[in-house]
Amino acid sequence: MHRSFFTLFLLLFLFACQNTPLAPDETLPENPVSEVHYEPADVQKMRWLAGAWKSPTNSQNFLFHGGNSLEIMLLKKNGGTENFYLIWNDGRYYYGANRQWVVTWIGEKDVRLDPVKPGLSPMTWTRLNDERWHLVRHTPHKDETVIMERINEMQP
Repeated sequence: MHRSFFTLFLLLFLFACQNTPLAPDETLPENPVSEVHYEPADVQKMRWLAGAWKSPTNSQNFLFHGGNSLEIMLLKKNGGTENFYLIWNDGRYYYGANRQWVVTWIGEKDVRLDPVKPGLSPMTWTRLNDERWHLVRHTPHKDETVIMERINEMQP
């Protein structure tokens, strides 16, 4: 009986090793979400984000390039800037430096971003009207909402 248990364990181990995928590229997410609810052209539903926005802590410019690329320029109050991109890769959109979030939903008025690396919170971008939208960070204890308001002119 001990020998058949060992043989079964060995077979299961060998089977598991054969089906283990190769390690992903360093630049790709560690745990990509398998399901998405949009097509590449659905990024056009996000056109309401185009332009300049401000929050209590920073300003952001959302610039669409071509049919399926979005650049987000974060302008910090201390004068610093950071650029983030929404990039199509392997059947889904990714957002953030090093593709930290995967877009799992693009609707007419909202976008859902789920983290692909530990330590990050899911986010929802929700359009309220032409002049305001909410960035909601879904944390385990309490959702954090940041109000984004349109700025009439693009910031440099």
